[in-house]
Amino acid sequence: MILKESVLQAAKLFLIEDQTSKTQLIDNLFEEQPSMVVFLEYLDKTMASEASKEVILQLTMIFYLAVSLQKIKIKKIPFNDFTDSLRKNSDIKNYFHNPHQRVDGKTFKTFVEAYPQKEILNYTHFALNHQFNPYVNNEQDALFIFYIMTVVGDVIHKNIKH
Repeated sequence: MILKESVLQAAKLFLIEDQTSKTQLIDNLFEEQPSMVVFLEYLDKTMASEASKEVILQLTMIFYLAVSLQKIKIKKIPFNDFTDSLRKNSDIKNYFHNPHQRVDGKTFKTFVEAYPQKEILNYTHFALNHQFNPYVNNEQDALFIFYIMTVVGDVIHKNIKH
């Protein structure tokens, strides 16, 4: 399980790194997890907001760095783990993409409590409300980013070496 302390340390490290170091971290992730490249390319084709794409990439890198800091070993992730998680979480996506649906605190809390990688969701929620707030155009974009990070969390959790 990814720990809060690791996520906070990873966020701090990633956000203060120069662009060359960030690029190296991204290259390392893509080398270790080629399916992540395919998943992000898929998202690139399905999302219009460049800012949302950047937020997803940065959050993914923060969580990847947190995993590395904890020395958690991740198996090579098969791409179908991403598609399986997308399919499994399609109800969440439909809920998030309904412009008439408001996400209430009770529903959110219940979802987070049942989620195995809580710190991914907790930090995503915090980052969307504070750190990335100027880059997220509307609530629907924020909810879609949150949905995608649930997929990333599912896939990471499923592929932790025990």
